Amino acid sequence: MADPPRQAPQEFVYENPPLREVIVEYRWTLTSLKVVEGVRIDPFYPVVLQNFTGEIAKAGFGVVESRVPDDAPIELFAHQPTRMFRLKPNAWPIFQIGPGIFTANATPPYGGWSSFLPHVRSGLDHLFKIYPSEFLNPESISLRYVNGFVASHGMSSQAAFIRNGLRLVAPLPESIVRTAEGGGDNIIQTGRARINLTYLPGARGEIVWNTGRVKAEQAVILELRMQTPASTMKSSEDVCSTLNKSHELISNWFEALISEDVRKHFGNRKEVQK
Repeated sequence: MADPPRQAPQEFVYENPPLREVIVEYRWTLTSLKVVEGVRIDPFYPVVLQNFTGEIAKAGFGVVESRVPDDAPIELFAHQPTRMFRLKPNAWPIFQIGPGIFTANATPPYGGWSSFLPHVRSGLDHLFKIYPSEFLNPESISLRYVNGFVASHGMSSQAAFIRNGLRLVAPLPESIVRTAEGGGDNIIQTGRARINLTYLPGARGEIVWNTGRVKAEQAVILELRMQTPASTMKSSEDVCSTLNKSHELISNWFEALISEDVRKHFGNRKEVQK
């Protein structure tokens, strides 16, 4: 018996969120060059780039920025964005495109997933309109949320925040802890957890945490990723359906990781009107 339909959870945003960037990536298979081992190209990319630039400009994204030197061999940038498209200088959200890759990106102020998804869908619609469907071999879809926790989120010690705020530590043998200057509380544990998902068959989630900086401040960086195979997904409807499931998982993971002491620094939760 099929599971009964679930009611979509209420979406909300925090007053003081740690979010730094949301990234959607859609990748397709590249062609290997037999004459040069290890080099892969998108034979349609020059035409796709030209047509995508024209199409996306009609939607208002007429500010084009090059991500690579104009004279650099395009073969060096497999699955890397080479062009960025904005509504106006320094404006977000953005689109990016490169050989075998399309991305949609957003930074704060972020109005929630339901406000970002139409941007993603619009970019995908333009991509599928201009890329020859018979030669498009989708590879994967990924959704990434990058968070940076700083002092305003209760981050005063990177080691303590990872241990108590995110609860992402592994027990170490006492013989190792005794060698740490200042004791075990000063040990900074960073890492990556890979999780094969039952909810999205064939998909993989990742939790990645490290120390870093947000502008001039010391920070703890937490990235939550979902990557899903996309061999048959050549429509924005199919891609966005998968992204919705990925977003639900990422939201649940984030809420599960954050301690109540950290959460209180985020301020009030505001429901997003869909």
